[in-house]
Amino acid sequence: MKLKQNKISYIALPIISSLILNGCGNENTNPNQLSLYSESSSNSDSSEWGKKVKELPSFRLKQKGTTLLSYLAFDNNKESERHELKPLINQHELAGSNENFNQVIFTDGDQQADTRRYFIVKDKNKDKIVSSYVQSKRDYDTGDYKSLAAFLKWGFSNYPAKRKIVDINDHGVAYHGIAVDDTSNSLISLPNLAKAIKMGAGKIDILNMDACLMSTIEVSYELRNLVDVIVSSEDNTLRTGMGYVQHLPEIIAKSHTNEEIAQNIVDMSDRLGKDLSHYFDPDSKVPNVFTISAVKESDMERLTFHLNRLSRMLLNKIQDYRRPLKTAFEKTHVLVVNKLDTFDMGQRDLYEVLARIEIEINGNKNLKDQEILNTIKNTREAANRAIFRARIHQSEKFAEGMGINISSDAVQSEEYKNTAFAKDTLWDELVEAINSPH
Repeated sequence: MKLKQNKISYIALPIISSLILNGCGNENTNPNQLSLYSESSSNSDSSEWGKKVKELPSFRLKQKGTTLLSYLAFDNNKESERHELKPLINQHELAGSNENFNQVIFTDGDQQADTRRYFIVKDKNKDKIVSSYVQSKRDYDTGDYKSLAAFLKWGFSNYPAKRKIVDINDHGVAYHGIAVDDTSNSLISLPNLAKAIKMGAGKIDILNMDACLMSTIEVSYELRNLVDVIVSSEDNTLRTGMGYVQHLPEIIAKSHTNEEIAQNIVDMSDRLGKDLSHYFDPDSKVPNVFTISAVKESDMERLTFHLNRLSRMLLNKIQDYRRPLKTAFEKTHVLVVNKLDTFDMGQRDLYEVLARIEIEINGNKNLKDQEILNTIKNTREAANRAIFRARIHQSEKFAEGMGINISSDAVQSEEYKNTAFAKDTLWDELVEAINSPH
């Protein structure tokens, strides 16, 4: 089986965690006041959550500055059971902000009226939050795209910068969407995620989704006109996730393009071998490396064009190809996140799906069609171009960085049909036809 060659494989310990889904300032402030980067206002009330203030500091960075807005939507078991929020805020504080880099985060936990906005300052104490925050008077529904849009609009207005990076940290559910809010029983669908980015920021440079199952062709195609580069995982992001934030000032300082920043995020994502949520055991170990990739969004049109062409060709010959295509799908491997959970959403690695189809066609001389084989090759090459960096967990022998759904039930769902990928391609029709009894 021919697989993509530019991935980086790392030996890691066996995965011991699983995804649990319950549905998974003032513009005139002096920018030279560097004390803002190391401590919060003394006119504040300190608590375990940091320093509560009435208004966060706000000012313009230097011309080449970067603003990171992190949306920590933890109104679910990530906070109610795992208590991940405080450790993650402390990870942000390890990096802090500086004169060229602002970190602003939005947090929502499992309690009522616990929504906060933070300006993150540098602090080496991993057990104490020292950054300033503003407490909301109401509880936000973080599964509502309008909450994300409002945060992005406020954040980039008060902390304008040349480069805009957005981080969304929560459960991801592939084509269903991201940011599960248990209180409201909601999540942000893919069309609404695109709407939130467009409403809140227009376009952004880098979107990092620290959430399971979000590196898929359906997700990347949905956001192709709104984001330059996406960093995400087609598999499990392992509890407290990527851990790249502590390295972000270093990454930005040594990187000149969005692609370089994204590549370094992929390479430097590291949980230091610990389950920072201490969910199972304070001394538990988890793999440092998991499946993560960086995708150039401007290349998604090319990739989708070739995959759609392949879908049309196979549909035109479905009477002869149905059985071998079904066999190809059946031979693909379930990703680790599904192995650890109790259901199979139908997420598979795009490269393996292409390779399995190729094998079945080559294995039957009566079905061998060179035009179809060439289109598979073109689709694979387009994927190689779009996925410019991939770092793969050792247990994922068939993962290459981007997923696609092959479940007939999934592609017939309203959520899937509403995606731009389903509307613009014949992939869902092909999947349905392969599983049709006629």
